[in-house]
Amino acid sequence: MTDQPPALALDAARVVVRSTNPNDPFAPGPWADLVIERRADGHAIGSVGVRVEPEEATVEVRIEVTVKARGQGYGTEALATVVRHALVERRFVRVVAVVPAGDERAQRLYERVGLRVVATDGADLVYLRRTDPSH
Repeated sequence: MTDQPPALALDAARVVVRSTNPNDPFAPGPWADLVIERRADGHAIGSVGVRVEPEEATVEVRIEVTVKARGQGYGTEALATVVRHALVERRFVRVVAVVPAGDERAQRLYERVGLRVVATDGADLVYLRRTDPSH
């Protein structure tokens, strides 16, 4: 038996966002993908990627949801759960995302979970959400 920590599992109403790797996805380093599972049937319907800046209290996020699961609120629920976990439980100061300027669906998703456009980077928009001062 090993002494590895359990893989991360974040529960939401209709989805569970879980790491399939026992390493901490919120540790500084390369992208770590968390699987989005639909609670009703346990099927994987997408992923939320997280990447932590090594010298900043910043988490970058990205999301992909299968075509059949889009438009049903699963992505919003999963991303909101990860953003809240990063800011409240893990006490990161910022969550950022880089979104193609032409991807209006993704832009609305990031805005629904509290990220706001703060800059442009070529053909991309940079979204940001800071820690809520009430926490």
